[in-house]
Amino acid sequence: MPEGDTIFRSARALHRALAGKIVTRFETAYAHLASVDDDKKIAGRTIVRVEARGKWLLMYFSGDLILVTHMRMNGSWHLYRTGERWRRPRRDMRIVIDTADWSAVGFAVPVAEFHSGASLLRKTMIPAPDQDLLKQNFDFVGVVAAMQEHADEQIADVLLNQKVMAGIGNVYKSETCFMCGVNPFWQVRTLDPSQLQQLVFMARK
Repeated sequence: MPEGDTIFRSARALHRALAGKIVTRFETAYAHLASVDDDKKIAGRTIVRVEARGKWLLMYFSGDLILVTHMRMNGSWHLYRTGERWRRPRRDMRIVIDTADWSAVGFAVPVAEFHSGASLLRKTMIPAPDQDLLKQNFDFVGVVAAMQEHADEQIADVLLNQKVMAGIGNVYKSETCFMCGVNPFWQVRTLDPSQLQQLVFMARK
């Protein structure tokens, strides 16, 4: 599964290419997305921004519409210049968003939903911006405090808890514990605050 750094880079590339551009065409293999497009046409809207929140990628359109996607194991977003040949077969296509000069294609994306700003707030699986390790406004103090609320759990499990801090998967969980000299099977209660702070700092780094 892509970890937070991969999704961060994908969101950054999509944002740089698409932010401020008008959608010229929207296509999807998903009926639930197509029904939203039928009611609230995506073509003609402006792409306001694209951001990552942990392992989730969010694309904001004008008119209070947000496309939320999660890659799980095999999904990915590709960027192509208009008319450029795709690097994956069309059968893997799930979403296409065209602008005048770019095409964003979601291949094998297993989770894709449209939300308004209000409904996004109710989507508890999607972390808040300040829980994302790579956000500038990352809440360092709040995350350490949240870790301490899981005192009886193994630190490896807490590092993977996307509601504590978002973005870490198995690779960075393991590397973070190794770099900090922390046994991943230790309970959080056995670690002092300075060790927890070091883990968070190393994970973010």
